[in-house]
Amino acid sequence: YEFVGKVFAKWAFCNPLHPGIHPSLRQMDAEVVQMIVNLYNGGSEACGAFTTGGTESILMAIKAYRDWGRAEKGIQDANIVVCSTAHAAFDKAGKYFNVYVKHARPDKRMAMDLDHMTRLIDANTVAIVGSCCQYAHGTIDPVEDMAKIALKFNIGLHVDCCLGGFLVPFMDKAGFPIAPFDFRVPGVTSISCDPHKYGFSPKGSSVVMFSNKELRHYMYCFLTEWSGGIYATPTMTGSRPGGPVAATWAAMCKFGEDGYVETTRQIVGATRSIAQGIEQIDCLQLVGTAEVCVVAFDT
Repeated sequence: YEFVGKVFAKWAFCNPLHPGIHPSLRQMDAEVVQMIVNLYNGGSEACGAFTTGGTESILMAIKAYRDWGRAEKGIQDANIVVCSTAHAAFDKAGKYFNVYVKHARPDKRMAMDLDHMTRLIDANTVAIVGSCCQYAHGTIDPVEDMAKIALKFNIGLHVDCCLGGFLVPFMDKAGFPIAPFDFRVPGVTSISCDPHKYGFSPKGSSVVMFSNKELRHYMYCFLTEWSGGIYATPTMTGSRPGGPVAATWAAMCKFGEDGYVETTRQIVGATRSIAQGIEQIDCLQLVGTAEVCVVAFDT
């Protein structure tokens, strides 16, 4: 933390909005995004953007789907389908961007009920949402099955990896194999990931990824007729501090793949040990599956 903090302090007053003034900061921003795209097995067209947190990453993904639906399908009243266990940021995005959010029920594992989700999809649906893993229960939604449904209806599939973003890419190598959930799965079109959780970077760092540049383009906001000149930003913010960008780059370089595999082994191992202990207590029962980093239980 001391090393990452020093890097943060050095770049805290630099503004990524002005890459011409801070070219090395622009390079670190681009390298963080590309490293995370690589973690999630993005192809040559996969891309993304650095944001200030998981909520902003989710907001930008939903904004992109809304605008994509309007431009490509003529959808004026867009909706998305999420599980009721999805992060509240999706409802926030709905309120911000006037996108109706439909809530599918979970199954007994607290994963997305695929049948109910499918029934909620209609002609105005622009995307469905899966979690890997869920914030409240730690369950991973059935991404591969959801992706097949997304392809069938020609809609987007966003996978929210904000909580487990620096755990799930390393779980196979850490000895905890899980089903594919990233860009290896045809039909996954966007992913959100937070380095400021288990990537050990400071708060204010997240990345939203897209499977192709065309979809990312719908995330952008640009004004060409402003009296002050061209104004264009990829995400919600204009000016933002450079500290989180540089510190995230430093943390990722410091830990490396081997470091993150080891922290994943410790964190997921501890999670599953706690879950096993709860299962041995008569008056307690697990809620969800405690697959990654969350243990939820009831009495």
